[in-house]
Amino acid sequence: MRREGVLHGFCVFFEARFDDELSITTSPVDPARAVHWSVPMLRAQRHEVRPGDTVSLDLGWTDLAVPATWRWAVEVTRVPAGSAGST
Repeated sequence: MRREGVLHGFCVFFEARFDDELSITTSPVDPARAVHWSVPMLRAQRHEVRPGDTVSLDLGWTDLAVPATWRWAVEVTRVPAGSAGST
C-alpha cells in the first residue's frame, strides 16, 4: 500500500491491446475510452491498511463471463511496526 486507509474491495477491469494503435478498456479511470461493460466490485472484509502493507487477491471462477461464478480471497500482509514503510 502507498497510503493509510480502509480496504473494502476491488473493482475489476481490463485493457486489451491488439497492437500499438488498437486497444479496448473497461477502465473507470478512462471513461472516454470505456466500453459498455460493467465494472464488477469484489467486496472484501474490511481491512485497515497502511503504507508498506501488501494486499493479495486470489481470484478464481467457473465461467469467466459469469461474475456470479467468481470466488475470491483477500489477504493483507502487514509490515512490522517500526520497519521501513510503517507509520
